[in-house]
Amino acid sequence: KEMRRKRSEIISRRSKTVKPLERRIKCLETDIESQEVVLEHLHQQMQQASQNREGTKIEKLSQSLHSCQSAIDELFDKLEKATDELDARKAEFDRELQQLSDG
Repeated sequence: KEMRRKRSEIISRRSKTVKPLERRIKCLETDIESQEVVLEHLHQQMQQASQNREGTKIEKLSQSLHSCQSAIDELFDKLEKATDELDARKAEFDRELQQLSDG
């Protein structure tokens, strides 16, 4: 009975820790997808501006492309950190549960 209570407590803590991380990861993935759509649109505009030889527009688009790509790179860094944290937390709780079963 005590083991069942401890197991339930570990699972509860796991859920409270893991769920917010999973939500954060989902938000980051959505943000990345949105930025990739913007990036694609900027590339299309750049191609058009290049064909039309619009120097000023090309310069502005180039800056926007760079900013957008930087934002995507930053989001991917955050996603990687959040995913690593999620994996580490899950592993911790799995170890706790395993120790409980072994004990």
